[in-house]
Amino acid sequence: MFLIIIMDFDKISNKIYLHFTNKYPNTFQSVGIKEREIKTLLNINQHKLKNPGFINYLIEKIDNEIKKKIYGPNNKVLLNTSQFKTDSQSHINYDTFKNTNFNPLNINKDSNSKLINGQNIESFQNMVNKGVNKMEKMQNQDNTINCKNSFDIDQLNYQDLLNNSGVLKTHLPNNDINPLQQRQREKDKIESFKNEKSSMVYLVIDSKDRNTEKDKLPNDFEIDLTEKNLRNVKSIELTDCIILKSDKDVQSSDSGVQYPYLLLEIEGISSNMIGSNDVLNNSFAILKNYTEDGDYKYYTELDVDKKFDVPISLSKMRIRFKTPTGELFNFGFVNNNNLFTVNLLVFKIKLA
Repeated sequence: MFLIIIMDFDKISNKIYLHFTNKYPNTFQSVGIKEREIKTLLNINQHKLKNPGFINYLIEKIDNEIKKKIYGPNNKVLLNTSQFKTDSQSHINYDTFKNTNFNPLNINKDSNSKLINGQNIESFQNMVNKGVNKMEKMQNQDNTINCKNSFDIDQLNYQDLLNNSGVLKTHLPNNDINPLQQRQREKDKIESFKNEKSSMVYLVIDSKDRNTEKDKLPNDFEIDLTEKNLRNVKSIELTDCIILKSDKDVQSSDSGVQYPYLLLEIEGISSNMIGSNDVLNNSFAILKNYTEDGDYKYYTELDVDKKFDVPISLSKMRIRFKTPTGELFNFGFVNNNNLFTVNLLVFKIKLA
């Protein structure tokens, strides 16, 4: 008997859902009413299904909900739904409804008179209260079920039926948003993303672009940023670091020596790092993991992001590469006189 009831619920909920899909082919999917919600209401109210008028009453409430969503929350005009009831048949019983030839359009104005006029309200209320207790056992214990202790059946709408039947609100769409509003929100998100992209720039610094008359070596040099208009800087993030391999040069710092890491220092800008010595405290980034490709080392897992409580302006940037002891890293005689790239840094800069 239990399996037969489940099959009836599936059949009836599917018919109701298909009925509204055909009636509102262009809008019903966007309303947010799910077939599982209709099935839940039938399951909760199974003892009321044989009462004439209840299924028609439920269909009418769903219809009202659809029209409210279509016209939007700002429409204050009360809708007259009687014009959509086209058949004179009334008091459709449960056995007729589950019959394969049943058409949900067979609803008339008087079919819900017993409910609307207040008859059998107490038994309906008791049925709903029992349904709430059942649903509480079925739902996950981590979820919160919102239900009303008492209500006037004349004032019930589709959402009230769902809430009083124990359906989780978290499973329902925002009733204050119609399809047009949802599309507008999506457009706003895209616009916000565009604005965020426009307030972000990538700063690329190549050691070969330094003023070699002023800064002869690629381990300690300054780049002028006056013309870059980098004002109101909220944060600086190091995204890439490339360094020319120098261990083959006998005058280089890493000739015959393997350092566990190198330090990148930006004058006037330290990172959020707190170190055990001043060399670490004054550093912007620790360069440790890298992969080799040809003559260069490509550093990864940098994870360096400096945020400023008060936005700053960048008119210049002095770069220094140091050993763990705080000495300037020597790239070697050949590389020091190299007119090509010895090191390259990429920063992602966010502007206010």
